[in-house]
Amino acid sequence: MEWKALRTSVVVIAKEHNPTILHPSFLESQEIVPKDWESEEIICTPPFSLVKYKNGISFEIDNIRLRVLEEPAPIDVSSSQIPKLVVDYITKLPHVPYSAVGINFDSILVNSEPEKYLINRFISKGPWNEGETLLKSVAIRFVYPIENAILNLSCQPGVSKLEKEQENSGIIINANYHLDLTSDKALEEAREFILGFQERYSHLKKLITKIFSEGEKGGRIS
Repeated sequence: MEWKALRTSVVVIAKEHNPTILHPSFLESQEIVPKDWESEEIICTPPFSLVKYKNGISFEIDNIRLRVLEEPAPIDVSSSQIPKLVVDYITKLPHVPYSAVGINFDSILVNSEPEKYLINRFISKGPWNEGETLLKSVAIRFVYPIENAILNLSCQPGVSKLEKEQENSGIIINANYHLDLTSDKALEEAREFILGFQERYSHLKKLITKIFSEGEKGGRIS
């Protein structure tokens, strides 16, 4: 089966984000983004702000949540600009009380019968899956401890359309690497965790291969 990246993002949770400062002029003046980036959508209000660029990168923020998103994800996800953008942003605002960080990878494992595949792969026969209670579809959620963080990995049947491609049916995989920050070293911990973006993606690739690897009920991952 073919595994394709859809989008990637980094989220930073804080008690007191300030949405009113998020604007292309702020991002450019603070040298967070290059001055030649062209924006295609701007919203700036006290409760929520958004700056979306034509290159697929967007910044969005409310009082507790900053998210920097890249959609579609680059072909080489590990080379994404997202980690540096987020680190540069939070470094310019060191006094914000950051409390948690998340690194997110959304992808699809292309499969023509994802409902059937997930059931055959993960669900054994029993009263929950036979006769009148025969399953039509399932969604699977895994939670793994990763050093001092947590990986939440969900898998469910779905359809996704990549840019300039036809719709693909398959298993939609949402991976969230989550780290709670300690108050006295929050900024330092956040930066270190975010800059481990490439290692997190490498870990995810190995894990997806292991979970869906070739075997009695599996299939080769590419």
